[in-house]
Amino acid sequence: MLNVYTVWTIIGYVALVPVALAGVSTLLNGVLAKKIEAYHAMVRHTTRPDFREDSSIPRNGMHAVKMYSWESIFRDNYRFMYERPALTTGLWLAQLFASVMDMCLAQVATGLALVVYAGSNGAVPYTQVVLFISCVRSLVEFANMPAKVVEQLKSFKVADGVFKEIRNASKQTFIDSETASSDRQGEVDLDKCVFSWGEGKFALQPVSVVIAQGSFVGVVGKVGSGKSSFLSALCGGMPLIEGSGVVRGTVAYVSQNPWIMNATFRDNVLFGNDYDERRYLQTLEACALSEDVKQLPSGDMCEIGHRGINLSGGQKARLALAR
Repeated sequence: MLNVYTVWTIIGYVALVPVALAGVSTLLNGVLAKKIEAYHAMVRHTTRPDFREDSSIPRNGMHAVKMYSWESIFRDNYRFMYERPALTTGLWLAQLFASVMDMCLAQVATGLALVVYAGSNGAVPYTQVVLFISCVRSLVEFANMPAKVVEQLKSFKVADGVFKEIRNASKQTFIDSETASSDRQGEVDLDKCVFSWGEGKFALQPVSVVIAQGSFVGVVGKVGSGKSSFLSALCGGMPLIEGSGVVRGTVAYVSQNPWIMNATFRDNVLFGNDYDERRYLQTLEACALSEDVKQLPSGDMCEIGHRGINLSGGQKARLALAR
């Protein structure tokens, strides 16, 4: 209000020009903030990390799509893929317009007010011009403040969610090999352990199992019974809610979807370890990779493309196992 009064004393009724522009700016900033938030929400909705645009299933395995009734899933996936560029373009344009308006509004309001005043009252003294410009800029910044406050509140909300996750994680208990007691038997020893991904989410009911050193164990069960969750719990990735359990020694994990580096075949196996020819060849033989290496153009020095593009599915799985 002090800025409005100061501008009014300098140029009189012409002060209504920057005040009106500041009001319009406040309204536009509110509309743009809602529009940008809506675009952000739609872009997040159309982001599907489980779907690759280069998926070859519809081209080479349409029978699988029909057999598993995946038609609606692939239809939605491709709709998301084609909608996303338009949404990101709209978001970019809205943010660009908001930035340009934020940068230019003070100059436009100042120039327009001075032109109107000079046209009706003649020249404006230099000292008053400097004070006038300062007041108008403060007025415009005040008008843009609500949009900035909204953005800050959103940032605080996101940060608060992150801190809550960190606080919750610090309270969670996991299987810890460092606290293994001497009276327990086996490399893996679980006693009435209940694991859960969180409140209201999937939970493994009390599990009691002892796995001896050197044994070979397979976990079987129907779809959705918790086989992958059980393995995640053994790796220390699923919180322990009740019971007690220990896993001695180290854990080597080969995921269901093989992770392949964009490097040579040998580097994918060694993964930064020193090259021990005897152990290396034994590993290739144990993982049935010896014949595969012979078929590669440059043997084990052959470059493996992005995500193992020049390997079959079985080769990628055995390569990850060899690592």
